[in-house]
Amino acid sequence: MRVLWPLLLMLLLGACATPVAVDYDEKVDFTRLHTFALLPPPPPRTDDPRLDNPLLIQRILSVLREALLARGYREVQEDPDFRVSFQLGLRQGVESTGGVSIGFGTYGGHGGIGMVYGYPGYDVSSYEEGVLTIDILAPDKTLIWRGTASQRLSETGSRTPEESKREIRRIVDAILQRFPPGR
Repeated sequence: MRVLWPLLLMLLLGACATPVAVDYDEKVDFTRLHTFALLPPPPPRTDDPRLDNPLLIQRILSVLREALLARGYREVQEDPDFRVSFQLGLRQGVESTGGVSIGFGTYGGHGGIGMVYGYPGYDVSSYEEGVLTIDILAPDKTLIWRGTASQRLSETGSRTPEESKREIRRIVDAILQRFPPGR
């Protein structure tokens, strides 16, 4: 039983991870990048008030700046080595319940493991995901690196500003962990 707890913990933590997709120009020497400039925020484009929110945009800019500074990059106003831009998007996700579930438990002084199989596709539902894309651009504004992550949006959007910033930081950090390539 002691061996199974770490496995269960790894499975649960893996389920909470934000999947990140990254692409970059292989010809760019990312070791030469030391200074950055943030580009002005993009205009709203999702027609969803949860994403087209000027306060959210300002939080993303603030977290991006903090994350890059913490990684040793220096912000400059003129002649940066790279520019940083971001986009917010909205997409539909589909979820199907069913599959295999594993449970652990005890009864009296005995432990046990149970497994249940459900028919795939038993219950299908859709949900909305917010998509954050961070672009790293050369000084001439050509794309040299792109990282994207998505997260299921809450229906209510009733997060506090602190919770919102904490969640933005988690997503931005997950994306920027893969910048620069080979790090």
